[in-house]
Amino acid sequence: MIHITKEELLKLAQAANLSLSEEEIPGILRRLEAVLSYAAYLQEFQDTGASLPQISNIVREDVAKETPIEPLLALAPEIEEQYYIVPAILKQ
Repeated sequence: MIHITKEELLKLAQAANLSLSEEEIPGILRRLEAVLSYAAYLQEFQDTGASLPQISNIVREDVAKETPIEPLLALAPEIEEQYYIVPAILKQ
């Protein structure tokens, strides 16, 4: 397991412009050590020359199918002709 000291964490926090309370430090240390330990484990795995199994696409093929528009438009709070009316979110 990787060990990080409180002083190292505070230096890292200062470099990242973060302010940490005393109550936050133990939890952050524990989580950071877990992340770094996992990264070290992955590095060891890579150094052994082992390779990950090839993963293929296991989801169904994407197939377009005809859908009647009326039931979909009925779900819209507001429509105009065959289009949904939505509030503008971008200023021109």
